[in-house]
Amino acid sequence: MRNREQIFDKVAESPRYPAIDWTEIGRVAELWIPEDGKHCTVGWLISQGADRLAFTPSNVPRDSTARIIQDDVWETLRDGAAAGRPRDEVWDQILTDWLHKTPADQYLPALMADIHVR
Repeated sequence: MRNREQIFDKVAESPRYPAIDWTEIGRVAELWIPEDGKHCTVGWLISQGADRLAFTPSNVPRDSTARIIQDDVWETLRDGAAAGRPRDEVWDQILTDWLHKTPADQYLPALMADIHVR
């Protein structure tokens, strides 16, 4: 079994897009699915500036379909970064693959406060 440092090193070294500045405005698309007859938020895809891209997953049960979609989004982000694909191309792919609300510019501190209230 790996120790925590080895796991952290693997995550820290994974290919990724530049980090979001969480104190600023970002373009946000809420990913969602219909589940059990209700709207279930999968997470929030966020772009900012020329090349920043992030995904903030919602808190869903492990056996939820939403969890499968979250894993797919993470994989798409990792693969896109590793292949050097432009941020906009990966953004478009994820939004083509999954249901989402219309992307809109949002003040990220307010978004994060709203997410933590849910």
